[in-house]
Amino acid sequence: DAQNETRGQWYLRQLLGSANISGSKPFHVMTGNLSHQIEHHLFPDIPARRYREVKVDVQRLVEKYGLRYNEGRLSKQLMSVARQLAIYSKKPSDPYKVGKSPESKALRRAKREAKEAAQAA
Repeated sequence: DAQNETRGQWYLRQLLGSANISGSKPFHVMTGNLSHQIEHHLFPDIPARRYREVKVDVQRLVEKYGLRYNEGRLSKQLMSVARQLAIYSKKPSDPYKVGKSPESKALRRAKREAKEAAQAA
């Protein structure tokens, strides 16, 4: 549901829909630094070698707004995907509409505020 999405909502969606895989420097090199999926989705035009630099600023911003910076080892992220697939297979509704996570609440709040601002204008 990206129609009429504000720029801020777009960034929020990129953040909430991405997860980094933690690992050693050789691990990141072997993945072409695409283990930094959050930074890759937020800033697709910067060189992958710069993702580590940007990561610090992104983490600071995420913390400032009380969101979760989704990062973990490969095994953790694979289990997270398996859990999400199990959830999606049971209920076909949009997880951002029914979710109770801080991320879901943040996305709903951002959409509501944008709608209210548009109506006030």
